[in-house]
Amino acid sequence: MELFQYPNNIEGIDSMGVSHEYLAYLDTSNGAVKIFGRNETSQFTFQQQFEVSNIGAWSKLLLVGSVVAVGGGDQPHLYSGQDGVWTKTITINHANLGTLSQVQLEGDILVIGGDNRVMIYSEQDSNWTETITIDGEYSDFRLSGRSLLMSGSGDIHYYD
Repeated sequence: MELFQYPNNIEGIDSMGVSHEYLAYLDTSNGAVKIFGRNETSQFTFQQQFEVSNIGAWSKLLLVGSVVAVGGGDQPHLYSGQDGVWTKTITINHANLGTLSQVQLEGDILVIGGDNRVMIYSEQDSNWTETITIDGEYSDFRLSGRSLLMSGSGDIHYYD
C-alpha cells in the first residue's frame, strides 16, 4: 500500500529520512527541509518547511524519531518536532565533523558522527549540552541506553 506520493517534478532532493511518525527531505535547490507527518489514516501529509543556512549538494539530512539533523560537517543544525511544530534546537558551530554520517538518539543522549569526530550531547532542562567529543575516523557507531559502541580504522571502542 502506497502511503506517500509528492509531485514528481521536485529537483534537488539529495537526502531524506523516515521514522514511524515523520518523513523529511532536504531540497538543496532551495535550501529547505520539508517535513511530513503521519496522519490517522497512516498517510504522510505536509507539516512544515524551513530554510537551512550553509547547505549545499554535499549536505545530508538524518531523521531519528522526532529529531532532524541537517547540514555539512562544519555546521550541522538540529531540529526537534513536537505536535507538528519543528524548531531549531542546536546549531553546532565549527564542529569539524567532516561529512555528517550518523545521528543516534536514545532517551536524553544524542550522538552525532562524521568522518572526523563523534560528538555526544545530553538533554538537560530541554536543552542539548555537549558532554564529550571523540576525535577520530569512526565509520559506525551504535547507542544503546547510555552505552556507545564505535568502530573505525580497524578498532572497536566501547563507552559506558
